[in-house]
Amino acid sequence: MKIELGVVYQESRLRVSEMVIGCDDTIAVPATPGWDVHAVVAHRAGVAEDARTGNLDGVTTDPWTAAQVVRDKDKSVSELCA
Repeated sequence: MKIELGVVYQESRLRVSEMVIGCDDTIAVPATPGWDVHAVVAHRAGVAEDARTGNLDGVTTDPWTAAQVVRDKDKSVSELCA
């Protein structure tokens, strides 16, 4: 059985979007201590954006992920999910 990773990623992205759009984005996310819903969504969107643009210097480091969260702090969760 072949797993279509693009399909799996798309389905998971849609499930996360359905959960977070319209919710209180300041709710803490227990699996990511110190982060709220907005920070997690900003990070997820930031990973995709950084991969698309080739911004991989420091990939997977704390400063790389922190930059994603800061970069999109003024966008709404709906905008980030789009």
